[in-house]
Amino acid sequence: MSKPMEKKFSYKYAISYSIGQLSDISAYQTFTFLVFTFYFAVIGIRIDLIVAGFIIWALWNSFNDFIIGYLSDRTHTRWGRRKVYIMIALVPLALLVFLLFTPPLSLGISGEIANFIYFLIIIMAFELFFTMYDVNFTALFPELFLTVEERTKANNVRQAFAIVGLIMAFVLPGMFISDYSDPLSLGQYQTFGFIISIVIIIPGLIFLKFSPHEKVEFQED
Repeated sequence: MSKPMEKKFSYKYAISYSIGQLSDISAYQTFTFLVFTFYFAVIGIRIDLIVAGFIIWALWNSFNDFIIGYLSDRTHTRWGRRKVYIMIALVPLALLVFLLFTPPLSLGISGEIANFIYFLIIIMAFELFFTMYDVNFTALFPELFLTVEERTKANNVRQAFAIVGLIMAFVLPGMFISDYSDPLSLGQYQTFGFIISIVIIIPGLIFLKFSPHEKVEFQED
C-alpha cells in the first residue's frame, strides 16, 4: 500500500464527518430506549415472547457485524468501499425506526402472534441496516484521520455530536409521548417515530454530501 498523503487537520473536515454520528446514535438509542416498553406495555406482547425475540435478534447480531465488515472490506466502487453501504442503509434505517412503532395492531390486524412476528422481523431488519451504517461509518474514522493527534481532535468533535444524538434520543420522546406505558399513546409513539426518522435522515444526507472522500490508498488496500 502506498504511503497515505498527509493533510493538515481541519475542524470543518472533522465536523463534516462527525455529523453522521447523529444518525447513528439517534437510531440506536431510540431502539434501545423504547422498543421493549413499546411492545410489552403498549402492544401487549407477552414478556416471554419478547425475550425469545431478543434472543433470536442477539444470535443474528452475533454474526451480522462480521458479514457486513467482510463485505465492506472487499467492496470497490467509485464511491469507495464504505460510503456505498452508508448510502444503501440510510433511508431504510430511517424508515425502519418509524416502522418500529407501526405494528399490525395499529393497522387493525389483531393477534399477539401477528404482532410478535412483526416485532421479530422489524428488529432484525433494523439491526441489518443499522450495522450496515454503523460498521462502515466507524471504519471510515481511522482511514480519514491518520495520526494520533488528528484522531484525538476528530474524536472530540465526534463525541460532541454523539452527545447531541443521545439528548435527542432521550429527550424528544418525552415531548411527544405523554405516558410510555399507556396503550392509548400508540399514536404518540408513531408521531415520535416519524420525527426521529427525519432527525436520522437529514444529518445522514449532509454527511454523504459533505463528508471527506475516502482516501484512494485505502480503497485499493
